[in-house]
Amino acid sequence: MNQIHLIIPFSRPENVEKLVNGYRPMNIILHPITFQDEDIQFNESDNQWILPLVIPMDHKDCKAHMPGCYKRNWFIENEEIIDNDYYVTADDDDFYEDGVFDAIKQMDDDIIIISLKRGNHTPEGLPVQRRYPTFTLTAYPYNVKCGCISAQQSFVKGRLFKAHKHNEELHWWDGQIAMYYKNTGEQIRYEPDLFGLFNYFEPGRWA
Repeated sequence: MNQIHLIIPFSRPENVEKLVNGYRPMNIILHPITFQDEDIQFNESDNQWILPLVIPMDHKDCKAHMPGCYKRNWFIENEEIIDNDYYVTADDDDFYEDGVFDAIKQMDDDIIIISLKRGNHTPEGLPVQRRYPTFTLTAYPYNVKCGCISAQQSFVKGRLFKAHKHNEELHWWDGQIAMYYKNTGEQIRYEPDLFGLFNYFEPGRWA
């Protein structure tokens, strides 16, 4: 049975308790990543499953267009990554349906792509690049392209995860790296009936 490592760049302290309580029973390893000036604490009494990473710089000193990808790349460059474990990266307002991680642990493919539900409403007042629609991103080969796949869907063996950086300058970096895996012929398994929950804790998206 393979372990799952969930890599989350954190910037929303209001979601810490929700995510810790939600992920605690799922038997995964949580890697929250923050800058040193972000006041986000993980006071988990049993800290064997939460391994925080604090980057020794302030948020304002990060010049990347996508600070979350800067945090992901810092993790790749500075943390031990286990070749045969699974790694998946999500944002700090995402979640997963019950049973997803248990199902993934029973598999052994190099890359597993699941589907992603995106809620009931597109919240008002968002910048254009964050006005994501609500149709489901289904795990099929023809959806591995920019705009049709998101980072939360790809569970990647550690040996592949640590070999490829995330583009810190592109808003659609997640589609780019998924296309790279597909185009280079990596072994991919598609699981359309397993679902992540996009921006699950974003106000106004889910009924």
